Amino acid sequence: MRRLAMVEGLMLVMLALALYLVLALWSYSPLDPGWSGTGSSRAIQNSVGASGAWFSDVLYLLFGHLAWLFPLMLVWGTVNLFRERRSAQLFSWELLGLRSAGFILLLLSSTALTSLHFASELQGTAGGLLGKALTVLTMPSLELAGSSLLYLTLLFVGLTLGLGISWLRLADTIGLHCLRAWDQVQQKWDKWRTKQREEKEAKVLIKQRKQAFDHYAEKERKRKPIEIAPVREVPKQPSKRVQKEKQGRLFDSPTVGDLPPLSMLNSWDENKKFGFSSEALEAMSRLLEIKLRDFGIEVEVVAINPGPVITRFEVQPAPGIKVSRISSLVKDLARSLAVPSLRVVEVIPG
Repeated sequence: MRRLAMVEGLMLVMLALALYLVLALWSYSPLDPGWSGTGSSRAIQNSVGASGAWFSDVLYLLFGHLAWLFPLMLVWGTVNLFRERRSAQLFSWELLGLRSAGFILLLLSSTALTSLHFASELQGTAGGLLGKALTVLTMPSLELAGSSLLYLTLLFVGLTLGLGISWLRLADTIGLHCLRAWDQVQQKWDKWRTKQREEKEAKVLIKQRKQAFDHYAEKERKRKPIEIAPVREVPKQPSKRVQKEKQGRLFDSPTVGDLPPLSMLNSWDENKKFGFSSEALEAMSRLLEIKLRDFGIEVEVVAINPGPVITRFEVQPAPGIKVSRISSLVKDLARSLAVPSLRVVEVIPG
C-alpha cells in the first residue's frame, strides 16, 4: 500500500512537471529575460513567470522545436507508471538505463533531422544548438542524404529503446488492421454489387410483369366470350315406391321385414339450386389458365360445360404445346385449384 502511494505521488509530480513545461513553452516570448539574454520587456509574458521564461529559453535554444519532447516523455512515463503500478518489478536499473539511452538517441537524432530539413525563426536552427552542432559534424563527410540516413537510423533505435516499440510487432499489427480493413471494404463492395444486381433483376422482373400484364390485358380485350353450356335438366320420374306409398295402407301395423316408409326422409326443396354461377365458372376458367401459365403452359379456355357433378372445361393449347404436358400435371393442378379430383381428356370426340 505504501509502495502504491509512492508511485501515485510520483505520477502526480510528473504530470505537474509536464503541465509546467507545456505552459512555459507555449507562452515563450523572446522579449522575456532568460538564459541567453536579459530581454527588452519589463513585464514577463510567460504564463509561469520568470522561471518559465528561463526554462523555455534554455530548452528552445538547445533543442529548438524538439523541446516539446520533454513534456511528452514525462506524460509517456506517467502512462507507463500507471500501467505497471501493481507490478512486482516496477523499478529496474537496467530498464531505466535502456529508456534513458533511448530518449537521448531520440533527442539527438530528432534535433539533427529537424535542423537538416526545417527552417525556424528561433535562435540557431529548428533543432537548436544541439541539432546545428550535429549537422556541422556530419555534413562534410556524409552530405544531406548520408546524414539523414544516419539520424533516421538513430531515431528508430531511440524509439525502440526509449518507448519499447517492437517494429516487427508493429508491422504485424498494421498488417492485421490492413487485412481487416480490406475485408470490410471487400464485404461492402460485394454487398453493393449484390444490391445493384438485385435492383437490376427487380427492374427486369417489373418490366417483364408489365409486358405480361399488357399482353394479358390485350388478350382479354380480344378474347371471345366463353361459351357456357346450360345445365341439362333431367326429367323427374317418381319411383314406383313413391306411387305405392301414396296409396296408403289398409292396416297401420307394419309387418316384420318391411322397409321404413319414405316419409321418414327430409322433403326435397325443389327451389334449391346446385352448381356454379356464370361468374364463378368464368373465374374458375381464368384460374385454370393462370395455374397452367405458372407451369409454363399457355392455354385458353374456349368452352365450359357445367354439370351437377362434373364440370368440363375445354381448353385450346398455344401452338407448340403438347397435351401430354398438361396430362402430367393432373395432381399439381388439382392441388393448385383446390379441387378433390381432376381429369384430363386429351381428345374429346366431336
